Amino acid sequence: MLVGLQDELPCALIQLWPEDSSPALQWARDYLIETNAHKPDKDKWVLRGTMEGELRVRTLLILAGRSPSLPNMPKALANIVTEPVWKVRRAAANTISDVVRARQPELAAVLTWGLAHHAKTLETMISRPRCRRRDLVGIARDASVKALLRALANGRPGEMPVPTSLVAAKEWTIALDAARTESTGTWRVRALSALVHLMADQEGKPRVDRHDPEHVDFDARKETGELLASELLAQPSREGPAFELLAYCLNRAPELSERVLISSLMASMKQEYANAEAFWRVWDWAIAIVLADPTLRTRSRQSYSKFDKVLRTLLFCSVPWLNTRYDLPLLQRRPDFIAHCLRVAGDSLPALENLLRLMAGIGQTQAVPAAIPQLRDAIRSAPADLFDDGDCLWNAETICRVAVHEHRPALMRDVTLRRAALDVLDRLVDAGSSLAFQLRDYLASSAATSSAAIE
Repeated sequence: MLVGLQDELPCALIQLWPEDSSPALQWARDYLIETNAHKPDKDKWVLRGTMEGELRVRTLLILAGRSPSLPNMPKALANIVTEPVWKVRRAAANTISDVVRARQPELAAVLTWGLAHHAKTLETMISRPRCRRRDLVGIARDASVKALLRALANGRPGEMPVPTSLVAAKEWTIALDAARTESTGTWRVRALSALVHLMADQEGKPRVDRHDPEHVDFDARKETGELLASELLAQPSREGPAFELLAYCLNRAPELSERVLISSLMASMKQEYANAEAFWRVWDWAIAIVLADPTLRTRSRQSYSKFDKVLRTLLFCSVPWLNTRYDLPLLQRRPDFIAHCLRVAGDSLPALENLLRLMAGIGQTQAVPAAIPQLRDAIRSAPADLFDDGDCLWNAETICRVAVHEHRPALMRDVTLRRAALDVLDRLVDAGSSLAFQLRDYLASSAATSSAAIE
């Protein structure tokens, strides 16, 4: 009857009624603790699927947050904290941060130390020259379990280590996940700073083979970016080590910087833009550094800048927005953002291409027609082959079409906007746009009719 439910049923009972004392709940608690107290095969969750393992470790930590003194609980906790499958161990780290720290801060501190100790043990063993044994993970796990059991018995963690190399970068990000809800100015900031500096310095060196222990894969870079983004959005001002880390990344590691900025944008979207002020604090800091870079002041599409991808992210062009979406709540807080970027970086061909895409898409509501004078000035300073690119021509035509057809009254009222729109249309006509020719005639005739009616 219970085939296939040997883990789901006790976990569901504990999560629904964690403090119930009925026989069914007693059986569920005993089963969960006993199965985790025995160290399973290290390939168990690879064969059975990680979702079942994640469910088990989350439920055990929820139970530990309420009843940490149950028999065999320390052994079960030590086994899940040192679980070889990193997805399962990351689920444990997130539960420590979200659930255990609020109820049992001392226990959460010890478990976080256990994750950091395990990462340090793996780092030391992998870095040791000519001493790699056959079952390196198993040896590191045994040493970490013994150390964590001693710490749990004493009720206090040992000295918190910090990363000194990238051979265990993913393990360090898991330990930092468990420390997300720690107070500021603690081990989390020191460890994150060390990890970001190592990763940024590594990116500036020649690429290593993907089998090299120092290789940083996409997952490790992504998790590090999310950790730094979370730290940045939590800052009340630009003063502090988090913004210094962002500046260090922008100067040395554009790929890591891109991940940090994308994670900041995704985190703001998940919170439904409730942290818009913190988001713009990060964005203003980054864009001031990027737009000042001289490598972006190029007049050729054949040249390359290390900030190409970072710039695309800062101008909201790295996210595949819906084609029918023309407004972004973040831009509602900064309606002059696009006009400011056109003034500051309109002489940059990569920036102008991305700004055209932004104005024709997600920034259309804020930028059309308000930023058309700045767009005209930027197009005047652009190279003659700007509209040889089909995307640039299409985006410029879209901007003008929206301005003429949807904002015609505003153009009729404001001479500056109307003249700017006509100048942009003239440039598009010179580039061979038949749509621009029709829009220019329509706008010019409308202006003439309006002037005649006034007279």
